[in-house]
Amino acid sequence: LISVAYQTNEVEDLEIQAVAYRNGTPAYSPKADIQAAPSRERTAEYINEFETSSDDDDFTGAGWRVQGVDEVTNFLSTDSPYPNSGDLTFTLTTPIEVSETNSLMSWQDVAIVEPGLPGFDYTHPGSRDYVIVEASSDGLNWKPLIDGYDASHDPGWRALWIGGGAPSRSNLKNHTVNLRTDWSAGDVIFIRFRLHADNQVNGRGWFIERLEIQKGAVVANEGEIGLPTEFALHSNYPNPFNPSTN
Repeated sequence: LISVAYQTNEVEDLEIQAVAYRNGTPAYSPKADIQAAPSRERTAEYINEFETSSDDDDFTGAGWRVQGVDEVTNFLSTDSPYPNSGDLTFTLTTPIEVSETNSLMSWQDVAIVEPGLPGFDYTHPGSRDYVIVEASSDGLNWKPLIDGYDASHDPGWRALWIGGGAPSRSNLKNHTVNLRTDWSAGDVIFIRFRLHADNQVNGRGWFIERLEIQKGAVVANEGEIGLPTEFALHSNYPNPFNPSTN
């Protein structure tokens, strides 16, 4: 395990790679693309209506922005249409301290993404594309807060996917999860939205209007914490340069 501290005052896209030497001969790890973000003060409550273009400033990630779909409706949304073969992630850089009294998180959305085959959940290759909300305490290991879903989640969404229509507020569906299902009070976590796409058909994308995390809750301990500034590249085991290493 190799840890490297990196400080930044703004969101940066970085490419990292480890190099090891034996008798002057280099050996390179696979390259990894990461984003580094500055530290923010933790909070227990977070609410965002995504009404203006600056309302996505608390997030980091490519392929997302606050944009209007008509003259009166703005959403936080992915690129539309979204690209095939990959993941579009958008991470809230404000750490959330899980509350003991009110640990509910809710959002409203429309997911016009390719439906999977009937009978398969999102973890199966037959699921095609899906959207999911996840949480992590270290920015590296992510747990689903809700099972992934697609346009088949709602008949209106599926009609939009088939017909190619634009979403409106009438298409919004509510989701609520309890952060204490997988986390304990006092845990500090990051939240992200992720759209996964296979290499086949795409759609208009994922549209989110309101995010509400632990409304009315307060932090137990003040302080700043940021998305990890230490990034790990795990070596092969045993050591490729010395197989006897353990």
